[in-house]
Amino acid sequence: MQSIITIIVFIVLSTILAIITTHFTLCTDSKKGKDFNIKEYTYSFKNLRLNLKYIIIFFILFLVIVKRAQISIILIYTPAILGLILALITDINHMIIPDTSSILLLTSGILNVLFNFSKDTIISCILGMILGFGILFVINFVFELITKTEGFGFGDMKLLGSIGLLVGVKSIVVIFFESIIISSIVGVVYIIYKKIIQKRKGEETSKKLIDTYLPFGPSIIISTIITLVIPSTIVINFVDYLITIIVNKMIYK
Repeated sequence: MQSIITIIVFIVLSTILAIITTHFTLCTDSKKGKDFNIKEYTYSFKNLRLNLKYIIIFFILFLVIVKRAQISIILIYTPAILGLILALITDINHMIIPDTSSILLLTSGILNVLFNFSKDTIISCILGMILGFGILFVINFVFELITKTEGFGFGDMKLLGSIGLLVGVKSIVVIFFESIIISSIVGVVYIIYKKIIQKRKGEETSKKLIDTYLPFGPSIIISTIITLVIPSTIVINFVDYLITIIVNKMIYK
């Protein structure tokens, strides 16, 4: 009985979020990725639209992240799931992460602190937010000093900081390193693809690909979803285990 209720609740929520996402993308597309104007966004619902693929995406995310129809868990993760998907779509299409996504993730972080209220939770989440924002800020600052060009966008910093408030300090470290790994893999695949295109279609097409910027936001989002799906304790314990092995080998070499 519980599973049937859970599926019905997830379908309803997925449909609602899919409608919101459909209209959000329509509004942001017209502004080349910039956050929507609330009046324009509200007016867009006059002609109700729905992209079915978003229902499938949200339904799967609810199944793997929320798992059951528990009110507190639904309240915590629904804004986060919506925020992550909005950021993913907008960053891929326009290389901009809207403030709306960060606000939704911050909302989830605040709800998580309230529903799991304790000294440890508050400290972990606040440190996670500071570290999430700070680590990209510092890297970008150093990168700009050396190369005179921007490494990470301010949207990436706000996104990782807001995620840090939700997942806590240990998980945000894991998410950051997962993001670097995923981004590196995508970069290598892109270089290989670029070389293949260069051979097939010539230098002009290849030059356009070289000038293409690969956003970091999707790597953060995918890493966050992985961390939310896989219990963070498993990932953290695995990382701790690897660190212990490395340290022991360095000491007792």
